[in-house]
Amino acid sequence: MSNNHPYKIIPDRITKLASYQIFVFGSNTEGRHGAGSALFARQYCNAECGNPQGRQGQSWAIATKDLSKGIRSIPLLQIKSQIEKLVEYANTHSELEFLTTRIGCNLAGYTDLEIASLIGNFNLPPNIWLPQEFVDCLIEDKPTLKVAFMGNRHQKFDESRWKQVRSRLEGMIVRACVREATLQEYRALEWGYKRIQFYSGMALGVDTTAVEIILGLKDKYPIEINLTAVVLCTNQDAKWNNLDKQKYHWLLSQCDAIKFVSNLPYQEAGGIKCLNARNRWIINQIKNVHDMMIAIWDGQPGGTANCIADATKLNRRVIIYNWVTSTYQKFGNW
Repeated sequence: MSNNHPYKIIPDRITKLASYQIFVFGSNTEGRHGAGSALFARQYCNAECGNPQGRQGQSWAIATKDLSKGIRSIPLLQIKSQIEKLVEYANTHSELEFLTTRIGCNLAGYTDLEIASLIGNFNLPPNIWLPQEFVDCLIEDKPTLKVAFMGNRHQKFDESRWKQVRSRLEGMIVRACVREATLQEYRALEWGYKRIQFYSGMALGVDTTAVEIILGLKDKYPIEINLTAVVLCTNQDAKWNNLDKQKYHWLLSQCDAIKFVSNLPYQEAGGIKCLNARNRWIINQIKNVHDMMIAIWDGQPGGTANCIADATKLNRRVIIYNWVTSTYQKFGNW
């Protein structure tokens, strides 16, 4: 991480802002705000017609196109200068969150890599969120094996059973990195990967425990290990006790990136729909030949069962440990 904190990744779709959020969009020199993110900023975030740059209500405009000259008409150095102003403002307004869209990458004609390279010049404060495309560019491209988790929440387990399940989970994670036959050979490296990208939905139980285990593996094997927390809303921990909240926020701080499925609190984000959206997003990351999902499940109906069903319908590679029967089951192309 170039910023000494996780990259925060905006939702795939933003329809509404919380009161403390600022929508950062690409503008034009005339400040027309007539299409795409600029139109959303004008209609819902108080962007001002005729104003091409800077703070405008709950929005922040960065001019990336001169309408009279067409695409790629604002020099990258000028865009960089505007990003610098945004960074300076965000640094002095830690009470605000700045949700940055793919500025300059649609109607303005620049690529994600070009704009992300400009952003990479700055030590971003933690209150600037970025689109997934920019974060992908900021993290060095290399062959990556992707592994995700699903599983029951901690309320399902008594202490003795939980110790057994945690041991099984750790073994499954290690085998994603290591050949089963011997701990001296590295499975991901053998397959030609240079990085393992883990995804966790950060629910209490299997999800957060997987994060703890992965953090303990980061310096153990000769392969880069990255971790993305997939957070369903801004107050995922609202009903948790203080100890669980503290642990949750510490784990988030140790991740490489935090993907927000919604930028709103749980109820405004759609409640149970937000949970389903999180699961779908995670499943959609697991799509290449060796990518896999690891599931710890009791065999009962519920969110984990639904997630497993969705993954298997899409022929994702899934390995399930049923902790009630102490059995393993695999789906997909193994």
